[in-house]
Amino acid sequence: MSGPLVVGATDPMVMWCAEGAIMSARSTADRGGLGDVGLVVGSPGPQDWGTIGEMERFVAVLGAETPGGAYFHDVVHRAEVVCALESADLGSVVGLDVPSVVTGLPRPPSKPAPEAEAEADRYCAMIRDGLASAEDPADTSTIAIVAGRGAMLAARAVAAWQSGRAVAALTDAPVPEALSGGGALVAQQVLVAYEAADLLSRAAPLRRSLARQGQRSMERMPTVDEVATRILEAIALASAGRNRTAVVSA
Repeated sequence: MSGPLVVGATDPMVMWCAEGAIMSARSTADRGGLGDVGLVVGSPGPQDWGTIGEMERFVAVLGAETPGGAYFHDVVHRAEVVCALESADLGSVVGLDVPSVVTGLPRPPSKPAPEAEAEADRYCAMIRDGLASAEDPADTSTIAIVAGRGAMLAARAVAAWQSGRAVAALTDAPVPEALSGGGALVAQQVLVAYEAADLLSRAAPLRRSLARQGQRSMERMPTVDEVATRILEAIALASAGRNRTAVVSA
C-alpha cells in the first residue's frame, strides 16, 4: 500500500503539473517496499495537520509559494527530504539540514488552471488584435504569442516549438528554466511583448534562430518518467533517512 498523500489546497497547481510523475513514483515505491513514506505536495491546510502528524516519514514537494510560518516549520522542517520543482525553489530551505532533490519541472502558476488560462488568452488576443490593426499590420501566423506563468507558459511554448515556431512570451512571474535558455523573447509588460511579437513577425532570420533554440530547449525538458525517477529518489532517501519526531501544530 502506498504511503499517505496530502495535496495542499492552497496551491493545487503543484499537483496539477506533476500528478502523472507523482502517481508513477508512488506506485513504483509501493512495489519496491517503500510504501511507508508519505508525500506532502504543496502547502497543506489546517484539515491536513492530523494526517501529516501521523506520518512517520515523508517527502515535502515544495509549493508554488515560498514556504513560511506554520508550513515552513511543521512541514518543510519535519520532512526527511525536500523535493523542489526548479532549483530556484531551494532558496527557501537554505540552512536547513534536509536532503533535497530537484525534478526540473517548471514552477506552476498559483491560480487554478481555468482562470490562469483565460487570463493568458485575453493578453494574447490583445497583442494579436493590436498587431493586426496597426497601420502596417504584422503577419503573426509564423510565430506564437503565449502568456502565463510557470508550467502553463512552458507548455504553451513547447507546443509552439513542436510546430517549428518562435515564441514571444508574456509573464509577470519568474521565467521558467525551459524558456530562459532561448527559443523565446520574454517580456513582463504587454507593450514589450507587443514589440517582441512585431519584431519576430518581420525578422525571418531571428525567427528561425529562436525556433531552433526552442527545439533544443524542448529536448532538455524532463519527461514524466524522468521526473518520476527523481521523486522516487526522494522517497528512497526518506525511507533510508532519519526518523524525526515532532508535534504538528493545529
